[in-house]
Amino acid sequence: MHFLRNPDRMKAIRFFLFLVLVLSLVCVFDIISLLAADNNNWEKKRLASMETALRSVEHRLSSDSATRATDTIHEKGTSSLSKKTATTHPKDKWQIDPFLKFQLLDSFDTNRDNSNEDTTSHFLRTEFGVKGKRTRQVDYKLSGILYGFYREGSAVTKKLNLELAEAYLRCSWDKFELSVGRQKLTWGKLDDIFILDIINPQDFRNFFDLDKNDRKIPIWLASLSYFSDNQVLQSVDLVVSFHPRPNRLYYLDEDFAVFDHIKETYTKAAPSAADIINGINIRDEKDAIAFDDMEIMTRFSFYFPSFDMDLIYMNKMDNTQILYPLTEKGKKTLAFLYNPSNNTFNDLITSSPESEDLSIDARCSRIHILGIDGEGTIADWGWRYEGAVIFNKRWTDDNGLPVEKDAFIQGIGIDNQRTDFYCNFQLLHQRVFNYSALYKQKKDMLTIFTQSYWQSKYGYIKIGLDSAFNTQFHDWMLNPYVSYSNQKGLTISLGAQLFNGPPGTLFGTFRDQDYIYLETKLDL
Repeated sequence: MHFLRNPDRMKAIRFFLFLVLVLSLVCVFDIISLLAADNNNWEKKRLASMETALRSVEHRLSSDSATRATDTIHEKGTSSLSKKTATTHPKDKWQIDPFLKFQLLDSFDTNRDNSNEDTTSHFLRTEFGVKGKRTRQVDYKLSGILYGFYREGSAVTKKLNLELAEAYLRCSWDKFELSVGRQKLTWGKLDDIFILDIINPQDFRNFFDLDKNDRKIPIWLASLSYFSDNQVLQSVDLVVSFHPRPNRLYYLDEDFAVFDHIKETYTKAAPSAADIINGINIRDEKDAIAFDDMEIMTRFSFYFPSFDMDLIYMNKMDNTQILYPLTEKGKKTLAFLYNPSNNTFNDLITSSPESEDLSIDARCSRIHILGIDGEGTIADWGWRYEGAVIFNKRWTDDNGLPVEKDAFIQGIGIDNQRTDFYCNFQLLHQRVFNYSALYKQKKDMLTIFTQSYWQSKYGYIKIGLDSAFNTQFHDWMLNPYVSYSNQKGLTISLGAQLFNGPPGTLFGTFRDQDYIYLETKLDL
């Protein structure tokens, strides 16, 4: 009952339930209007269900559902189909299509385990702009993103941000296609697993609240594709990135930060050391990457009767930053951040650190990648594979210090769509060569991902469950949800994100941050 006597929590519960009630009424009204429709409308729904079935086939034959299928049309040899279709137009003309994608997610912490956790949070993301084409020769996109986070008690995230999203021009002629500007590219075959689909960095600040494509951060690049008439070699792609960026994430004193609320926790526990703890500063170099850090990536795409495959080489900056101490005493700062305990805390305080000792640099290193991927079908099952050898990758050892080791990462996925039920299983295996003790990393690691959902006859109601489980650390994540979608681009979802595992593991770190959410999306 103490839970219910908390006025702040009761206020949050009432607000959350009010949102559920309002959006439930919207769903009920929409469903009633559908049931009252005439037979012609039901026929339209049957056509819509056929479109849904087609989308599931696209999902089975690609690794990022409809978004990835659209990207693939532009990026691989299948674009020759669109070129042939374009010739049926009597003349070329410009097309301008405005679009809007709106997402509002309200979440509520199921159990406030410490005073630093934020009970309620609100996440808003709106992408807007125009896109279009001049048939066959030119297409373009210009868009912006307005996003904001509001969390109870968090001064960092109580503001809106507006930034340029994608802004590119793509030109096609004969067997070539050139795309220049700020954009997203999709390579690789797997869903929600990042092995070869790493041209764009990711926004991990709200990792669990965004779809894979929405997590991608657009970067400035040029992409040149050559489409071959060869029966086997379909296309060759060359990509040059002019301004690479690292992944976005929180380091300190935010929910889902790398080091959680460590500064707030230790400041309250030891007020006399507040100046030292508050002086810890992680300097993100995302704006310091120079023109010399240009990236070059190439892909050769092949087609065979029963499957297709890609061979990939990347010379790029690692999207994942590694922390570097600036002084000898700075090593004690890193040791405290990565392994907070009475011992590491006392070592840091007794060393009498200066401001430079408390400053940590977050840096990207250059890596080389040789990769291969493939996808195909066997009976009613679709399969996908990605594998990559990564050279010169930086890791963090048990003391929080950077070390360089090569690694091999591979993933395989199988999925099946039977009428109204879809299931998807993916395995991710990672091996580190010349292994020594690393932070949150074994020599071999195997993670199992699952996606499954049941969808009603006409695609309006979906009930699903996503999960992840690491076999080495036995930490896991569950995402049960139910959603309603209509043909006007509105989707309303109610679900939960649940985490568990030993302290220090990926999902175990968030074991006290389970939350339920109500999400509204509008795609126009």
